[in-house]
Amino acid sequence: MAFLETLQSLLETPTAPYREQWMMKTVRAELDSIPGVEICEDKWGNIAARLRRGESSPPIAFVAHLDHPGFIVPAGASGGDIEVVFEGGVLDGFFPEGRVRLYRSPDDPGTSATISEMGDRVKGGDRNRTGRLKVDGDADGAVLAMWDVDPFRVEGDIIYGRAIDDLGGVAAIVESLRRIAERSEPVDFIALFTRGEESGFRGTIALCLDEDRERLLPNNSQVISIETSSARPATPVGGGAILRIGDKTTVFDSEMCRMFGEITKEQASVSGRRPLVRALMDGGSCEASAFNLFGYRSAGMCLPLGNYHNMDVTNQIIAPEYISNSDAEDLISTIVEVSLADRTGVHGLEKLKAEYRELGERGMEKLSSTAR
Repeated sequence: MAFLETLQSLLETPTAPYREQWMMKTVRAELDSIPGVEICEDKWGNIAARLRRGESSPPIAFVAHLDHPGFIVPAGASGGDIEVVFEGGVLDGFFPEGRVRLYRSPDDPGTSATISEMGDRVKGGDRNRTGRLKVDGDADGAVLAMWDVDPFRVEGDIIYGRAIDDLGGVAAIVESLRRIAERSEPVDFIALFTRGEESGFRGTIALCLDEDRERLLPNNSQVISIETSSARPATPVGGGAILRIGDKTTVFDSEMCRMFGEITKEQASVSGRRPLVRALMDGGSCEASAFNLFGYRSAGMCLPLGNYHNMDVTNQIIAPEYISNSDAEDLISTIVEVSLADRTGVHGLEKLKAEYRELGERGMEKLSSTAR
């Protein structure tokens, strides 16, 4: 239940790129309740929570982002017709006459509005678009707007929410950290929460370029991006959590993918839970690509997500995103198991290389005797 309670608290907190200040406070409150955790923040607003206990493998860092595609309301907006900027990847056809809610505070029920105009998405750099909202009342004091859908509800195994990408990942990491704090094994666990991901990994890149980056994320960290990624026919919602070997942009660190795949398979056989499904998940890009490019060894894990970025493509409407609670439990259990496992390389490519060498040596005599 702790995971669902954490996720509900997050999903009921409004957020958007560059407007994560309320979400940062909500996450900090969750982290403050976990004993033994050191919390720090960089000048860009990225938050790291670290739990160190005994002598362990290199630091393992699980990363999720605090924003979701949404509307930025400029300071001083008032009246019934205001200009906004939309940050994030949503297709053109979902904007006309779309319903949104404007927020002045984290507990504001919101003021309803309708999209009256939305421009084309800027190509390249900023990847945003400008538009106008017709507000049903006064917009004075509003700082952001989100799609007008249910923030949170649960039906059986399915969890619905307006911003599960990536608050589902945030909640999974927080719950994993909470469970690890209750254990006694050696561990060096970093929970890293970034800003501006939906605008192009802005918080992640700022951290990677920062001379002081090791304060939040040591250079020898093994980095795992935790995402909710658009479900595919082979990876449906409810079909299990994913060991993500790549995204739309890059493939991830081969040795890390191999190592984590072996560890999770072993742990699944012991615990009786489902092993992670190995898949590319190229419906979008995630922070593992950015971390790899800037010198960190990175891989990914994710939950299959329905209605990615609130787009119900079947009905061509804006709708809540959704994930499976059982998939989330598989992911959380895996994060805990991997964090406490020996990650010194015995599961990696050296082991695979030794296996291949043995195969080759056993086959050399047959090859040479039949070469002519």
